Amino acid sequence: MDKIHCRRGKSPQTKGKSANPAPSVQQLSGRRRPDRKPSKQTVEQRLATLSGSFAGKLPERIEEIRAAAEFFTEQPARRLTAAERQRALATLQALAHRLAGSAATFAMPT
Repeated sequence: MDKIHCRRGKSPQTKGKSANPAPSVQQLSGRRRPDRKPSKQTVEQRLATLSGSFAGKLPERIEEIRAAAEFFTEQPARRLTAAERQRALATLQALAHRLAGSAATFAMPT
C-alpha cells in the first residue's frame, strides 16, 4: 500500500488503512466485565441526586431569567442598537429554554 502524509505535519498513514483504528464493538464489549453493569437502582439514585441539585439551583436560574427579562424590557429602545436588542432577546430565550428542558428532564412542571 502507498504511504501518504497527513496535513498539518502529522505522521504518515497507510493509504486506505488508519494508523490508529477505532476499537470495534467486539473489542469494547470484551473489555467490560459482565458484573460491572450499572444497576437500575444506581441510575435512579444518581437521577435523584441530580434532580435535587437542579431544584437547589432553581432560585438562581429564575433570578437570572428575571434579570435578562428586565434588561430587555426596561432598556429604552433608543439606548440599545438592534444587534444589542437581538442579543438580549436571544439570551432571554436561551435561558428560558434551558430551564424548561432541564425541568422536563427531572419531571418538574414547566
